[in-house]
Amino acid sequence: MKRNGFHVLIVLGAGLAFAAAIAWPAAALLIECIGDAALPASGFGPGVRQWHLLAHTAGLATVSTVACVAFSIPAIWAIGRTGSSAGRGIMFVGAALLLCPPMVYAFGWDRMAPWLGSSSLRCVLVWSLWAWPVPAWIIGSAWSQRRGSFHEAARMEASGLRTWFSIALPALRTHIALSAVMLFVLFFNDYGVPHACGLTVYATELLGWATSSARPIDTIAPALPSVGVTVVALFIALSLWRRRSAEVEANVSRRRRERCGMMPALAVAAMFVLSWGVPIGALVGDATLHDFDTAIRTYSFDMFGSLGAAVVAGIIVVWIALVAWPHTACRRLALMSAIAFGALPGALIGEALIAAYNRAGLDPEFEH
Repeated sequence: MKRNGFHVLIVLGAGLAFAAAIAWPAAALLIECIGDAALPASGFGPGVRQWHLLAHTAGLATVSTVACVAFSIPAIWAIGRTGSSAGRGIMFVGAALLLCPPMVYAFGWDRMAPWLGSSSLRCVLVWSLWAWPVPAWIIGSAWSQRRGSFHEAARMEASGLRTWFSIALPALRTHIALSAVMLFVLFFNDYGVPHACGLTVYATELLGWATSSARPIDTIAPALPSVGVTVVALFIALSLWRRRSAEVEANVSRRRRERCGMMPALAVAAMFVLSWGVPIGALVGDATLHDFDTAIRTYSFDMFGSLGAAVVAGIIVVWIALVAWPHTACRRLALMSAIAFGALPGALIGEALIAAYNRAGLDPEFEH
């Protein structure tokens, strides 16, 4: 009896956390828009400047995606040849790279290479050097799983380079496309890196609209083109993910493992030094012990507050996942909702949280 009651409390707590974080903010945003019953000040149709900015942002994200996949080739090579033995090391390197906020890299590159005068060039460089572990894991793992099915026969008829272009690339096209779409969504709605590079993209424009008006409709209306692009990209990613899962299930060939060799390992190490070591070194190299002491004394409360908030948020997220995962419908609802909240423009999500919690008597919830 006690066990059943404890289980009910666990499930209810996870459900309340999901409702408070995602379901209620989304509903509150719609309710407030319907309650206002007002048209957006700028109208529902974006102007010429907005369409130009949307196209510029999409182009910037596309170029960054191509560069990011290109930067991931050494890691793909290493994972594809050795599988999990190299994958574990690259996963550690990739986690260290991805968990550092990309805005920090932007500041580091700005100090390290001020001669990169173009804001767009700096933005592409920071994005692509930050996110290359994502395609490395997806494409490299797929190559590792499928390598045994085509490698031996191909090597009898073609050189290694020709094998890669004529056999491996067509076999991995689903995984390459999936990586590209995921990266595009990640870059398309990012605000931090373009802002750090002094670049105006559609996400920064949306933030300006959100802060200049107290009505949610004035943020929702200009966000619709960006949301449309994001939704289409997410549907494409879902289709590619299902195709990838079917290919993995159908792949029953043996896996061939090789020694990674020095060249792939050195290439991955060089990429990590370039991606993480150079910008972080540029920031740390100019700092003194006095600077660190001043920063700790000035921002210690904020640092520990951020750490505490992150720990609590992490516990709640894992809590929701553990409760939802055994049930297919709950798992899909939680996963799709979380992906949508993570992929949509930050200004729109912020507007939803304001609509939900910026109310009398909810100050502690709104602030935390």
